[in-house]
Amino acid sequence: MIVWLKRSIKGFLEPHPNSVAIGYLDKGHYAIKEIKNNFPSPETDYLKVQTLDFGEVWVCSRWQDEHYAIVNPDREEQPLVSSENLGITERITRTLTSITQHRSATEWEGAVEESVLLEELEKFTDEGYSAYSSKKEKKEIGRAYAGQPPHSAGFIEALLVQAWRKSFPDFCWSERNHRQMTQPSAEDYFSPVTACVESGMAVRQSNEDRPLPWSVVHGWKSQWKHGHTFISVAHHKATDAVLMLEAGNGNGLSGVGLRKLGALAELNYRVPEQWWLTPGIWSWNRVKKVYPYRSMASLKVKNLQWVKL
Repeated sequence: MIVWLKRSIKGFLEPHPNSVAIGYLDKGHYAIKEIKNNFPSPETDYLKVQTLDFGEVWVCSRWQDEHYAIVNPDREEQPLVSSENLGITERITRTLTSITQHRSATEWEGAVEESVLLEELEKFTDEGYSAYSSKKEKKEIGRAYAGQPPHSAGFIEALLVQAWRKSFPDFCWSERNHRQMTQPSAEDYFSPVTACVESGMAVRQSNEDRPLPWSVVHGWKSQWKHGHTFISVAHHKATDAVLMLEAGNGNGLSGVGLRKLGALAELNYRVPEQWWLTPGIWSWNRVKKVYPYRSMASLKVKNLQWVKL
């Protein structure tokens, strides 16, 4: 039995609105594993569906008279496969789709110039972040550093919000967005990515795909423990190496920099040539293994020139 999700919808660990949120499912067809109608109250129906990204999860298919899904009982269930096992035609199709999606994202209203992000990056020094002139402004969108080690999501928030505000004076980043970015909770364990999407800075991307340029990623090493937020600036297809921009203490960093390459200030805010050959550079496959629970979205960034592949 197959269900068609008519929109992107939140997935839960259990069939209850107060259950742990696993992440967001894209609209499309999913195999149904279990149905609970009028559960846990007459106002809601829940379906357990099979996904590539999260395994089996529950989704709310109806709330009162509003239906979010269409069940097709006559359609046979199709086996799900990982992107690594797809046929060559399907793999090419997915690759072309990803390229088209990224091109569309960079052309959408709300895309920032990469050069603006790089200007903001230069405000992160060994001494701290110098973009804000007052304590009120720092409090408004969060601090880039919250003790040692630096707060990974705080850095991402400070970088992105300042870049979008500089590019679009009417850009709105609410207190709710700030809480989403810095305080993931049982309501949404991937709220840093959700905040970027809801504010219009990014387009959600499937976890099974390789990261597009300037993708924000939030991952957990175990189920809701040891979370980390970073930006995948580039992915080198031939070696599977990923260029990770982050704030952290370890992997060659003690602040803001590129994982295994060093602090941005030490690199003179430039990406080394042939960075993918750096000893110990992380591969995307390693990222997926270390952070099995993750979500990502492609930031709307245009005119890319920082990274040479």
